[in-house]
Amino acid sequence: MVEIIKALHVTGVILWMSAMLAAPALLLLTAGSPAAKGTRLYFRVVSGTGIFLTWGFGLLLVTTTGQIREPWMIAKLVIVLFLSGAHGTFAARFRTAEDATDKHQIAISAHKAIALIAGQATLIALIAMLVLVKPI
Repeated sequence: MVEIIKALHVTGVILWMSAMLAAPALLLLTAGSPAAKGTRLYFRVVSGTGIFLTWGFGLLLVTTTGQIREPWMIAKLVIVLFLSGAHGTFAARFRTAEDATDKHQIAISAHKAIALIAGQATLIALIAMLVLVKPI
């Protein structure tokens, strides 16, 4: 049963992070255009499903396995909380982008989009290291 929970958790992570990594570029490319509504819907469906599966099955997994008190798990949860906050920020930006009449109202530059993608990728890699190596 634990293997099924893990598989559903990882599926959620893949869905959520695929949308999160695409979000800065989608905001940059579609702000103030007719495509903004579609990108908001994409983000809401894919990332919403992903974050629900990630948190739901992740919490079930740590309570089932008893790993909640492990230092590496606490560090992982802190990073996931940060990514959850970023998710909320992106969701708000997509709402603004859908209503924007001018691309400059969104105020995301290519440099900022690249930095956001790189930052998220770094956090994802850090989570993978914590889970696989359990260094602390």
